[in-house]
Amino acid sequence: MGGGLEQTLFRIVQEALNNARKHAKASNVEVVITFLPKQVNAVIRDDGVGMDVEATEASVDRTATSGCSPCASAPTGTRGGLRSGRSFGKGTEVRATFDL
Repeated sequence: MGGGLEQTLFRIVQEALNNARKHAKASNVEVVITFLPKQVNAVIRDDGVGMDVEATEASVDRTATSGCSPCASAPTGTRGGLRSGRSFGKGTEVRATFDL
């Protein structure tokens, strides 16, 4: 890994952990980082209160960040993505995948 990808991955995990601590009321948080020959994956999931995704997206200004500013600062030339799945009352899962 190189080109700032380590820092981007660190920031994504850090932000997910901060959100779990501040907002989710989670009892448990799991972080799994998998290094493959041509890809790195991170999954952060908590057992917190989750959220109503549709209601939240409807109320958020589309020009604002959604709480994961490190995602916007991925190194130039990095191919990857970030997905977040949330269910009201069932926790949150954040998945980050980057091609190496």
